[in-house]
Amino acid sequence: MIYAIIDVESTGGKIEEEAIIDIAILRFDGHRIVDQFHSLVNPEREIQPFVTSLTGITPKMVQTAPKFYELAKRIVEITNDAVLVAHNTQFDYRILKEEFNRLGFDFKSATLCTVELAQRLLKDHESFKLDKLAKALGIPLSNRHRALGDAEATLSLLKILREKDPLNEAERLITRTSKESDTLPSHLEMVRTAADVPGVLQLFGKKDKLVYCAYTTSIKNTVETLLSAANYFKKPLFRSVKKLSYEECPSKLLGLIKTYHYQKTQRPLIRFHIKEREEGGFNDSLNGIIVDKGRTNGESALLKVSEGVLMAYGYTDLNFQSTKASVLEHRLTKVPNDPFFMRIISYQLKQHTYKIIE
Repeated sequence: MIYAIIDVESTGGKIEEEAIIDIAILRFDGHRIVDQFHSLVNPEREIQPFVTSLTGITPKMVQTAPKFYELAKRIVEITNDAVLVAHNTQFDYRILKEEFNRLGFDFKSATLCTVELAQRLLKDHESFKLDKLAKALGIPLSNRHRALGDAEATLSLLKILREKDPLNEAERLITRTSKESDTLPSHLEMVRTAADVPGVLQLFGKKDKLVYCAYTTSIKNTVETLLSAANYFKKPLFRSVKKLSYEECPSKLLGLIKTYHYQKTQRPLIRFHIKEREEGGFNDSLNGIIVDKGRTNGESALLKVSEGVLMAYGYTDLNFQSTKASVLEHRLTKVPNDPFFMRIISYQLKQHTYKIIE
């Protein structure tokens, strides 16, 4: 799935008269930013004093900036076939549609609000304002109330929320246009778009029912095999696949943990066989944080174990050895107490060497 993370700052004033003065859009393919756009905008109207006080944007700063009609084509291109994501889409999407309406163009997009998603996945938080969530989750937030700074923070928040979403709440919250919801990708298109990276793949059928979930060393090769005519004959259920979702995960240990967690919570129609199920035995005295490779330089995969029980997993790009425990607590995804998680971990600890911080 492609996301277009957007943030806009406006002139303020009456709703029907507001105009954009600052806009940033980050096109995110679920793994990395593939395109980005940022610009001040000449609103051709007054900027309310409180907006200047909040954003630091003055009338002089936007006087020579491009007008919205000069940026419209670029905005359409970077948001094409993407889910528009914002921290309060009700505001950003409304303002964007209004700008296009003035040009006689009916702009439509599927949308996802990170405020609503955070409210579902981070229920213990007192505030869901972007700066409050950023502080609690250890997200860098520079240039608050400027489009690019807020868009970058929203993307970081989206990544964390996706990690904490084994039940796929994000998919349920996406508001789709009729045109977008009527279009389903072919299996050939799924194979073409799958990346040749290690990770956890999920194949969904009708009504977003999980058909299959697995860890693999190559998403592309596995999808190509599963969605082949030969496999349809062996396992006809794969014919019903409507959507592919995958997470890059260089850590096999974390990938297997995620796969089993998804199997427990979403109960796929076809179960992926995890070899460690038959190995038996685990270290019930293990305490600490198991560290493995992350998806990018500077990022680490973490698994928190307490007295032989897996408590949580996730990623961090923080210096977690000197970070408040509360930040890590919010960053990691908690798991139910299930001995099989530790069987996976114990087996992998026998096969590979991992850094463990006690």
